Amino acid sequence: MNRRVFIKNITLGMIATGLFSATSYSALTSKPADNKINSTEKQSGILNIIDMGAHSNLEKGYEKFDNRGIIQKAIDLCSQHYLSTGNKWTVYIPNGVFLATITLFYHEDTKKLYGICCLEMKSGVILKGEGTIKVADRQYGPGAFFRILASQRNINRLHDCQISDLVLDGNKDNQIKNIQASNIILECSSNVIISNIKSLNANGNGIQIRGGNSPAVQLSVINNYIDNCSYIGIQVSQFSDLKITGNHVKGCDNNGIDIYGDLGNGSYPKTNGNNFEIKNNIVENCLNGIFLETVSDGTVINNKLTNIKDGCVHINRIHGLPSNVNIISNEMNDAQYGFRATGDMHNIGVSDNKMYNIHSSFVSLGGGQGNCSNIDFENNYFNRDDQKIPIARFAGKIISAIKFNNNSIIISKGSLLNNNLVISTAERVTNSVTYQNWVVVNTAQ
Repeated sequence: MNRRVFIKNITLGMIATGLFSATSYSALTSKPADNKINSTEKQSGILNIIDMGAHSNLEKGYEKFDNRGIIQKAIDLCSQHYLSTGNKWTVYIPNGVFLATITLFYHEDTKKLYGICCLEMKSGVILKGEGTIKVADRQYGPGAFFRILASQRNINRLHDCQISDLVLDGNKDNQIKNIQASNIILECSSNVIISNIKSLNANGNGIQIRGGNSPAVQLSVINNYIDNCSYIGIQVSQFSDLKITGNHVKGCDNNGIDIYGDLGNGSYPKTNGNNFEIKNNIVENCLNGIFLETVSDGTVINNKLTNIKDGCVHINRIHGLPSNVNIISNEMNDAQYGFRATGDMHNIGVSDNKMYNIHSSFVSLGGGQGNCSNIDFENNYFNRDDQKIPIARFAGKIISAIKFNNNSIIISKGSLLNNNLVISTAERVTNSVTYQNWVVVNTAQ
């Protein structure tokens, strides 16, 4: 079940329609500083963009000042220092709102156009501060492939860098509607940290990190706040050793947290999204809370998922075999489904989760023309005040090797057996689907 449409051909003719221009910001155009770095900066390893000529757009007379070139020059200088010494320097964004226009972005190896961006992030650079980088008004047209922070994809994939404490504002209300104009899209190889940032108002993804056929390793997305995105909040694909911890994601038109590891036709049983932990996140008001697609060897634990339009946790398979994934001690509230799975799996455990205020079914397995198999449900709490809602709903072709054991059903009125616990429209449910030791708790007694 391939729900994704990847962009292979970027139509850049739609960048403009008269919009791709910084001329409206030319009254006070930025002038990047030269390559000289003063002694204080050399000692501290910190380049303050104010010292390099940047201006907050909250300053009188600088309301439309374009800071893009200055910030990029600071990134470039820090990158050059890292390449020559191996030591990381910091680009510091102080308090204030720093507008940035856009520029064409090219592949370094092929020299082909690769969309548009405000800034190119580079290896060995720390980008941090209390300030806001905000996209200037009317910067791209419909269908444009844009990101505030970009990086090279085919060569020089990003490594040894950090983005912390900033606010990134996509300013989507003052752009043409889009779903691929993201705040961050980083093509990574290793050791990338995104922490304590606010990613707001993206016309696409709030934070997106991508590896390749060679997975990105040692990725951390920690304690960030993502709000009001027209696509996905946090999306990571093609990885090994990933931590998504302590984030608050809300108001996304698509999934809140989404990880992906499919390798395409002929890859079975391999996956390219392995060794992950998704822990202590809050996701609210999104399509799906946490969406796991063709990934293996990971844990989804202690997350709070609420006001979810579809499923709180959904694991899906395309070509590879999702394996060894545990969904543990999550709180799932106010959603169509608590847990969903589509596809044959291997060794998937769903335990100690609390699900309540569920509108369609607590568990949904299978769909379309697909099977579903090899999932164990144990010690979960299903709050079934509305006895019209089944515990499980089966669909698709074959449902097999599913075990329910020691799960608790919470009721406050009526009898447990007044309605069916399981509803199936699947073509076949095998005898390897078992139900044992239901624990019924009647809170009215």
